[in-house]
Amino acid sequence: MTEPSRIAVIMSTFAEQPEWLRASIESILMQTLRDLRFYIVLDNPDNHEVNAIVQAYADQDERIVVLANESNQGLTRSLNRAIETSEEPYIARMDADDIAQPNRLRKELHFLQDNQLDLVASGADVISDGGLVAGRKLPTMFTGALSEIEGFTNVMFHPTWLARREVYEVLGGYREISSCEDYDFILRAFQHGFKLGRMADMLLAYRFAENGISSSSWIIQEKNARFLKDCYRKGRNIGDIPVTEINDVSAGSSEEDSLGYSFAKRSYDGLFAAVGSRKIPTALVIFARGMLGSRVFRQKMADALRERVMIPKICKRYEGEALHE
Repeated sequence: MTEPSRIAVIMSTFAEQPEWLRASIESILMQTLRDLRFYIVLDNPDNHEVNAIVQAYADQDERIVVLANESNQGLTRSLNRAIETSEEPYIARMDADDIAQPNRLRKELHFLQDNQLDLVASGADVISDGGLVAGRKLPTMFTGALSEIEGFTNVMFHPTWLARREVYEVLGGYREISSCEDYDFILRAFQHGFKLGRMADMLLAYRFAENGISSSSWIIQEKNARFLKDCYRKGRNIGDIPVTEINDVSAGSSEEDSLGYSFAKRSYDGLFAAVGSRKIPTALVIFARGMLGSRVFRQKMADALRERVMIPKICKRYEGEALHE
């Protein structure tokens, strides 16, 4: 029997633009760490173009394992299928439209092993309509600092994760939390006692497309994430909260609520795109309109300000945090 590859990279495809998908797949195949197996789930049987692209790469590189869903299953079930199919001791996440730096997996694996961690993430730059934009640089952080920071914002960027298989096995994989399966997973990992770290290195280019996520999905993501944050800060065991209780938080939004979130999302996306394109006057106009016209937008900006203030303070408090306990 062939010895399992060291890292399983898991990805799910649905309706990505062909050139973005190709760039994403090639960024994994060109990793300096070659000992990997790439599990790609085809989650849209009707998207023949995307499926053909993936199959063509699989025909050329035996490290690719193609898993075709008979019907659309969604991201959570697709990722869990890839995890259950794989057998490698480490599992890395990758999105089908992002680009990994060539040394991403090698650096993450060394960081995880050298510091005796269970799951690591890294920083990420952003690909916007205006080109590559430098992401926010944060210092290297470990469990103590991260467990506090995750109570008000998620800095463990999902497409950059590399984890020991044990983490997924113990936590039972991803739960079907609408648009928040990654945040739910991270909070459960902290509460279970796993050791996590975040590298300062920017090892991924994350593709941001204005209006890339629908307003309805954004509403669900925002509401579910806020509920999880509140529960985590209050000391509730996230794993004990039924999935239905979390998803009910964002179910059945009123028309007024939906319109408010839709306006906030357009303003937030527009502001991000304008800043990324260095259109500062446009960004200022969007910011002013958003602050005047949306409670949700004001809340997002307040959250962003809090992050700017709190993260450095927490990092300072945990300076010199012991890596090996």
